[in-house]
Amino acid sequence: MRKCAQILLAALAAASLGPAAEPSPKEAALYFRAGEDAARKGDSLKAYLLYTQAARLNPSDALIRERKLA
Repeated sequence: MRKCAQILLAALAAASLGPAAEPSPKEAALYFRAGEDAARKGDSLKAYLLYTQAARLNPSDALIRERKLA
């Protein structure tokens, strides 16, 4: 439960940064790879949050959108 709370707080903190930061495909790729690692380890919540962050940074990437919705 504590791990979920930490992930949720990290996601909320990242979301609070808002659109002030310029979207970066390179940064999106890092989040995507971290999401892939989390998914492989069976941590679907963490994977979803990482895919969501990647999609926010690179909304035109179809693979990222697909994994986020899976």
